[in-house]
Amino acid sequence: TSELLNLIFINIDVNILVWLGVKTELIANYAIIISLINAIMTLPSGIANILLPSLIRSYLKIKAQFYQQSRNLFFAFIVLGGLLWAIFAILSKPLFTSFLQNNYTESISILIFLSPLFGLRTLNYANIAYLVSVGWQSKRLFPQLIALFAKIGLGIISVSRFQEQGMLWTAIFAETLLMAGYIIQIIRHYLSDNKALAL
Repeated sequence: TSELLNLIFINIDVNILVWLGVKTELIANYAIIISLINAIMTLPSGIANILLPSLIRSYLKIKAQFYQQSRNLFFAFIVLGGLLWAIFAILSKPLFTSFLQNNYTESISILIFLSPLFGLRTLNYANIAYLVSVGWQSKRLFPQLIALFAKIGLGIISVSRFQEQGMLWTAIFAETLLMAGYIIQIIRHYLSDNKALAL
């Protein structure tokens, strides 16, 4: 269920633009960038999936080691996410313009605006890895539902008023909301786990 909600969440933007009759050219530009972001996000997702068995074993056997591994994972993903964000925010225009000239000016502008998603989504893969490792996979559902409904509701309102610009702001807000929800669940688990160990 969590994976299905995640799939809907990362692709619902384009559907909202289509439902509300935004210009076809704008939808195409937005769809190109969303596809690019989703493709690049397979890198942190793949890394997290590779590390997941080790994290699960550590949590079940040596929790001190698990928490050390988790700290290393979060640090590494913060750095990776920050690098991806910076690269696409700063270098998108010179790099893509040199290859594509001015044919994709609107797409490049969208990519630069949505560059924070690289950082937010990368960190969220670390959050997901933590929650899955400790057996709190089901705890992902509530933050996912809140973020999805917020994205749809705010997306419809903002696109109706501001076209694709409204969807850009909504996408970043919803991703931030999802990250906040995951972090709250992680803090809840960490506090309850440490309380149990102290007894």
